[in-house]
Amino acid sequence: MDFSHMVLLTFAPLLFFGLFLYIQITNHNHTYLFLAIVSLLFGFFLSYVIQNSFNNINRLKKINGINYRENRRLMELLASSNNWNLEYKTENLHILKPKYSFFDMHGGQEIYVLYDKEYLFIRCVTFGAYFFVSPFHFVSNRKTELNILEQLKELKTLHNN
Repeated sequence: MDFSHMVLLTFAPLLFFGLFLYIQITNHNHTYLFLAIVSLLFGFFLSYVIQNSFNNINRLKKINGINYRENRRLMELLASSNNWNLEYKTENLHILKPKYSFFDMHGGQEIYVLYDKEYLFIRCVTFGAYFFVSPFHFVSNRKTELNILEQLKELKTLHNN
C-alpha cells in the first residue's frame, strides 16, 4: 500500500465528518450540530486508530527463547499443536499458515517467525482483498502474537522442568 492510499484512508473519516459539521453550520441547522461535533471527535479517534495500525503493520515482536535449535523445535511443536500448516521453511525462517475458516473476514493469515540465536521474531499478517496486507486486522494480529507468546512460555517451562 503506497503513501497516497495511507493518507486517503487516514483522513477520509475527518473529511467526511468535517464536511457534515460544515453543512450543519452553514445551513444554520442546530438540530444536528451536537451530532456533527460528536461525529467529528469520533472521526479524530478513527483516524488515530487507522494511522496507528499503518505505523505498526510491519513491526516484528521480539521474544526471548532458549537457543536456536530449541526455538525451532518449540515453534514446530506449537504449529503442529495448533494445526497450522508450515508453508515455507529455511534455516532462519518459518512461514506458518493457520487453517482458513469460511467465516473469516479476510483473505488469509500468515505468521512469520525469524530465528536469531536465542531470540524469535514474530509477525502475524492478515491479507485483505487482492492479497494486500490489511491494516484493519491489527488487533487480531496482535492477539495471535500474544497467544503464541503465551504458548511458547508454557512450552519453555515444560522444557525447563
